[in-house]
Amino acid sequence: MDEEMIRNALVPFYSSKRDGSGLGLPLCNEILSAHGGGLRLERRPGGGTVVTCTIPGSAPPAGAEPKDLQSSLPGRAPRA
Repeated sequence: MDEEMIRNALVPFYSSKRDGSGLGLPLCNEILSAHGGGLRLERRPGGGTVVTCTIPGSAPPAGAEPKDLQSSLPGRAPRA
């Protein structure tokens, strides 16, 4: 994405694609914002775009082990 695309990527109905609706990233951002989070878009050195999703969470109970989310997905084995 160039700088103009990044500036407009979260504007509803903006799309660089001929058949794009321009609703995907704005909708994701709206949902995340409603929960205290958001999206950040940055150009990556050497090409490409980095999209960072921020989702606030609550602190785990004292002494709780972090849950491995990948291993909780169907068909996924826990990491070694």
